[in-house]
Amino acid sequence: MTLRASLVNFVGLTLVAVLATPAAAQLYTQNFDVNNQLALWTVNNGPTDENVNLFFDYSTVGIPSAPNSTGGSTRGMKLQANL
Repeated sequence: MTLRASLVNFVGLTLVAVLATPAAAQLYTQNFDVNNQLALWTVNNGPTDENVNLFFDYSTVGIPSAPNSTGGSTRGMKLQANL
């Protein structure tokens, strides 16, 4: 087989592999603008030093909205440890 034929086969197989690959599936989604997180999450508390806020408004500590957030939301999950 010539070098040209080998290259054509390689390119062809590469295109087939790329086109046959399915789009990535979404693994996780969460709407932090709705305060229903306590009903949806199970929080396993540690022995002494943890704090979990599942509906935290991070604009209260001076953090602006994320550039691609929906509607300029500033809600998110705040996890603290070793307080």
